[in-house]
Amino acid sequence: MGFFLQLKLLLWKNYVIRTRRKVHCVVELVWPLCLFTLLMLIRTKGLFQKVHQCHFEDKPMPSAGQLLFYQGLICAFNNTCHASADIADRSYSTIQTTDLFLMIHDAKSFSKYAVAKNQEAIKKFTQSAMALAEEIKKQKNPLLKTDLEYHHRPPPNNLSLEISAQMKRLDALHGELETNMAELAPSLEIINLWERLNINYDNITAILKDNPIIDEIFLRLHTFMCGNKTNMTLDMLSHNQLPLNSLQSYLESISKHPAELHYEYDTEISKECNAIYEKLETTPSLKFIWRIVKPYIRGKIIFSPNTTVVKRVLKRLSDKLVGPNLASLSKEAEALKYDAYIYLSSLHELTYIKELYNLQNSSHDDGFDSNTLHSSIYDSVIKAQEQIKNYYEKLQKFKKKN
Repeated sequence: MGFFLQLKLLLWKNYVIRTRRKVHCVVELVWPLCLFTLLMLIRTKGLFQKVHQCHFEDKPMPSAGQLLFYQGLICAFNNTCHASADIADRSYSTIQTTDLFLMIHDAKSFSKYAVAKNQEAIKKFTQSAMALAEEIKKQKNPLLKTDLEYHHRPPPNNLSLEISAQMKRLDALHGELETNMAELAPSLEIINLWERLNINYDNITAILKDNPIIDEIFLRLHTFMCGNKTNMTLDMLSHNQLPLNSLQSYLESISKHPAELHYEYDTEISKECNAIYEKLETTPSLKFIWRIVKPYIRGKIIFSPNTTVVKRVLKRLSDKLVGPNLASLSKEAEALKYDAYIYLSSLHELTYIKELYNLQNSSHDDGFDSNTLHSSIYDSVIKAQEQIKNYYEKLQKFKKKN
């Protein structure tokens, strides 16, 4: 079979399938157009804050370490759109200079140093023990022969000198062992590391005790974990470029230099919602909280660059978020609520019972009580056959529609 003949048959098969399944063909054409229309409406409506170009904060990946990854995830959770790249690039550089990062780094250095010192002391101890064992093996008892016969007793003077020499060697080995055991104790540098950890801990507890105000605790924790106000909400909302030290200073600054805040009326929502949103947008003291929760309430979607990869990801997300077709599901559940296999397997049994009933009803000489059979089985057989008939009718209707 040639190539063009195969192509002709394939196109003919596709045409025949599309003409026989018209509803399916229409759905295949309309569904992508609906998705495109929805995406176009999302891009063009509801985005009242127009930003020419967004500069987002750099977030460390998991390969940079668990601490840096979680710090970047928590400190930049609101995914703020900055006007310049310099402000957005400050977060990652200041994360590595935070008190939390330095404290954990000191703890890791302490543990590594302690493990290294312990390993070195244990190594020296094992070497001394092995040397002691070798020395004991080399010593021979001068009172015994290899064949377990006794030597002649040596002179007392020589014996006392040999015993004293052996005692000096044992004392030297024991002194070396004591020196190695003393090295296992914490050194001065380890004690200094512990003091630094205690100072940091005391500073944290002092901050929590001396500053019971919520904004001060928030600022201290943010400084401890995320650095010196890298991407604070107060800094992002300040109209001047000077950093703000507390919530009180922010409120004072906006009271002295009020900014003109405008709200664009949204015709797609109710008047009550517009009144609430206008209050949140035009009140300076509430705007810094509203900026954080606004993407979750208003559904603001920030799109990535228009590339092939981003389009593919958005298409997959749209496919996952599409709701099920309740009409088709209800029809399918109604048609398939009976188990076809069970009814088909029981159909032969029902046919056999019906034939047996007819046979016993025609002949009364075999001792079978047809009245009993009629009263107990016949109604069940007729009802089961009606259910099977209804099942086949619904199944045929479902096949014709699809």
